[in-house]
Amino acid sequence: MKTKLYFRACAGRLFLVSAVALGFSACKKDAAVINTYRVSAFSKDMVKSDGIITVQTGILPPVTQQSFIANGNTSTAEFQVSATQHIFLYDMYFTATYPAIQYITIKNYGLGNGNGNIEFNGGGDIAAGGGSSFIVQIHYNNVDSNSSGETAQLCLTNIVYRTDDNVYHTFYAANTGKAQTMCLVNNIPHITFQDPSYTDNLNGCREIAEIKLSGDTGWTLNALPLNIYSPYDATIAKSKLIIRSEDKMINTKSDSITLQAGNTIQAIVNFTGGFDHVAGKTEILKIYAPVEGSGYNALVTSMFPLSSFLWTDGLGAKLSGAKNNRFFKQSTGQSNFH
Repeated sequence: MKTKLYFRACAGRLFLVSAVALGFSACKKDAAVINTYRVSAFSKDMVKSDGIITVQTGILPPVTQQSFIANGNTSTAEFQVSATQHIFLYDMYFTATYPAIQYITIKNYGLGNGNGNIEFNGGGDIAAGGGSSFIVQIHYNNVDSNSSGETAQLCLTNIVYRTDDNVYHTFYAANTGKAQTMCLVNNIPHITFQDPSYTDNLNGCREIAEIKLSGDTGWTLNALPLNIYSPYDATIAKSKLIIRSEDKMINTKSDSITLQAGNTIQAIVNFTGGFDHVAGKTEILKIYAPVEGSGYNALVTSMFPLSSFLWTDGLGAKLSGAKNNRFFKQSTGQSNFH
């Protein structure tokens, strides 16, 4: 039997975040649920207690995983508070990267980012043995060519609460209150690996993978890292990979590769001048190599390592491999050739 813990809260103040009325609802009873499917901090270092309350930052849905945030999108953070005795939460204090984070919403109340500091007043009661889950929507400012690629983070710094003996306490969250860091970009590249045509040949080379580029906004592919695995007896003689799109050869630079049966190799394809994805279109890049094998000559191709992936967003900001390795969470899949 699962135990569900509820709380009621009523925010004490509303910060205006723009000249336009935000239309948030009036103070009302509200409930948040913590159950076995929701409570989870991503490491023991992200749980802290003062003996009365315990705070942890959740990473299960609906919390946004660490990722790029495209222009105009929001992210979600979760801060879970539980108590060993009855308490009343007075204030929750946050720091927020300024001006990248414009404002946050908690329980439908908008709280403006005042030069990097945000205060939420009126967290409500938590019963002894109970808990509250604070879901926070983080709203970001528009991205321009100067700010694209910058990172932003919301942190719960401290909580002021009162116990039934009328004593006020201040809890300092430290690492426990750090939400996932986000990287703000104009747009995110959409890359999907798909199986090749098994009959497509080019100058003695066979098509080993297809890569679909898509998205409603334009971006440029600069360097594509490939991980090629031969699970059986497929081999690739020393050669350079050939890439074609719409029957046109793509100008690239890459080292020659040699793949032995049962092994894995990595290759980085650098696109001379970049390959531009046109907004709203779908481009297919076809990769060719001289594959040989006497039996089941299969190959599996995927995008790895992300630290070698380079792309330029629609505003002209080039995203470094280090940021891709940390923030790129798009599922690209793999291509299977046999």
